[in-house]
Amino acid sequence: MKLIALNEELSEWELKQIPNGVDVFIYDYSSGSYEGSGNALFRKNGKWFLHNMGHCSCYGPTENIDSCGHGETLKQMKLSKEYAEQTKELFKRASKFK
Repeated sequence: MKLIALNEELSEWELKQIPNGVDVFIYDYSSGSYEGSGNALFRKNGKWFLHNMGHCSCYGPTENIDSCGHGETLKQMKLSKEYAEQTKELFKRASKFK
């Protein structure tokens, strides 16, 4: 798996939560005292998924990652202007993968 961290790196335990079959995982994550925030864009079976990594102390940034929807091509993803701005670097990096 190609792993690209744009900010803080995830722990080994958090990385183990990434589903099997993911070949590219690009993320921008920051943690606080009891919470964290960020986004991940990952590819599995040729489809891209966007995962909100925001969490509190009850769970971690990569938990529930299997419930990210049905997957799309990068061009099919429709995001609000604000969310597109937050994730633009993830999409820029992802566009380099064929």
